[in-house]
Amino acid sequence: MMPNASRWLSIAMVVTALFGLASIGEAGPKPRSTRSNAVSGEAYGASVNVTGDITATVSKTPRVNLASKGGMASQQAASISIQNVLSSDTLTVITSGAIGPTVASAQSSATVEHVEILPGRTVSVTDPLLGTTTTILLPPLVEASLVVAISSSTGDGNASRSNAEGSTILDLKINGDPYSFPEGIPANTSVLVPGVGEVILNEQVSDGDEKTTSSLTVNMIHVTLNGSLTGDIVVASAQSGVTFTPSSIALTGTMTGGGRIGDDSHISTFGLRVAPGKRAPQGTLVYIDHAEDLDLKSTAITSLSRAGNCVSFDGTGRLNNVAGYSFSVTACDDGEPGIDFDTLEITISGPDVSHTRSEVLTGGNLQLH
Repeated sequence: MMPNASRWLSIAMVVTALFGLASIGEAGPKPRSTRSNAVSGEAYGASVNVTGDITATVSKTPRVNLASKGGMASQQAASISIQNVLSSDTLTVITSGAIGPTVASAQSSATVEHVEILPGRTVSVTDPLLGTTTTILLPPLVEASLVVAISSSTGDGNASRSNAEGSTILDLKINGDPYSFPEGIPANTSVLVPGVGEVILNEQVSDGDEKTTSSLTVNMIHVTLNGSLTGDIVVASAQSGVTFTPSSIALTGTMTGGGRIGDDSHISTFGLRVAPGKRAPQGTLVYIDHAEDLDLKSTAITSLSRAGNCVSFDGTGRLNNVAGYSFSVTACDDGEPGIDFDTLEITISGPDVSHTRSEVLTGGNLQLH
């Protein structure tokens, strides 16, 4: 039996942003707090709880939680490696949300790159004529180039709703066999692997009365093992929820949101929260273009303006962990649930980079509060 796999775990984590509403210092009247109004959000890259031929326990990593009053948080791990159990490249998790006068919203996302679950499996085959035994290397139980989990929730007092739109898995293989879902992976898709266990894709667990409350947890890959190994492995999990009764306070100009733009051939994921401040605008932006390998994290918001349902802001940031870059963003809240309505336009400029995208959301939500 392998020693506890914590000795094999290699994680490089960078906490990129963590903002609560109390630290933003918004201008104008603060929303009246009611005990019934709250948002929730959680996202994590992976968790492992396996026993048997291998013993491995890894808590939710990396992980973020959203305060009940709202805010934004993001974390990133450069990689995860648990020998013969799980490996991946960059894991990024984001959650954001806010409570406004007429609506509350929360969005969470988890993206994991180049995933392999149970790599290095072997089987012994004996030749009945020669009496020799050969060890054959099996493909990973699950492998994918990119796993994206998105959960979005909104509530306006008349109806509350949650969705997993934008969640996807690219280049998916299970037990060496390719799987393709041109219309998207149906919720709670189950693939049985005899002698090993079950692979659940786009696992969804919902709750709420769909009037004042709604929540949704999305586990994009959930492996349950019942062979020589028993336990669970989860990759890319996102949860969001709202509980909301409207008030009569005016809009403050705060914009929160997160999700993705682009189709599966060119995915960009993002999370943002910006708000007016007493002396200067405040907030944060995380933007990752997975096709072009661009990873932007804001260091300052330098300007902020609002026109109708749109908020535009400029700032400075680090691109692929290198300083010296600037960005401009226009985020528009053009309808619910956000997908196919809301738009994000972003321009990044700096040394050797000129990047612009302007597209309708294909997952997640933008909400003006």
